[in-house]
Amino acid sequence: MCLNVAKVAFRQRWRPFSPVNVITKSLIDRNLTFRCFSEDSSMQQQSQDDHKHCVDLVESRDRDGYLAGLLLPDTPFEIKRSFYAVRAFNIEISQIKDASRTAGSSQSDNVSIGSKMRVQWWRDAIGSIYGNSLASSSSHVNHAVVRELDEAVYTRDLTRRSLEKMLNAREKEMASGQFDSMQDLINHSEDTVSNLLYLTLDCVGVSKSKR
Repeated sequence: MCLNVAKVAFRQRWRPFSPVNVITKSLIDRNLTFRCFSEDSSMQQQSQDDHKHCVDLVESRDRDGYLAGLLLPDTPFEIKRSFYAVRAFNIEISQIKDASRTAGSSQSDNVSIGSKMRVQWWRDAIGSIYGNSLASSSSHVNHAVVRELDEAVYTRDLTRRSLEKMLNAREKEMASGQFDSMQDLINHSEDTVSNLLYLTLDCVGVSKSKR
């Protein structure tokens, strides 16, 4: 809409000066400016709602993460905002395993199709975020956590590899159900908890070269 405002203003420059044109242009500019302001206000409200959704999700499902986020600096605001977006993403992919098996079954070969589709959905969401094609995917762009994660990637330069490793680890966990050795548990912790901490470092602005 703001682009349209610029186009209208440009087209009207060549028109002959007259009181009618001046009044008409003034009314048009006021109307379009109000519409631009309304759209910007709507986007700001959605952004606030998305952030609140992530904070509420983390508070209810990851109490330690919620309390840790309160200790982060308030400025710039993107630090806390991206932190809660990453934590909310971790909750989303962690809870897939809760519904990963069909009712009454504990066998790894009975992982539900819906859970597999959910993992792929998140994998596609990450690809859309880093491929700058999120707006073209209605199922992803309408998800509050995805929108907040997209903003975090843009403002804090989150490491894509860390997000993908976390998702892949949850997928393996969903399929196996248990770890065969201590090394498997260590590898899983590295792929999940460690990468969550790496992403936290991204949020607070610690350079990757200093890790």
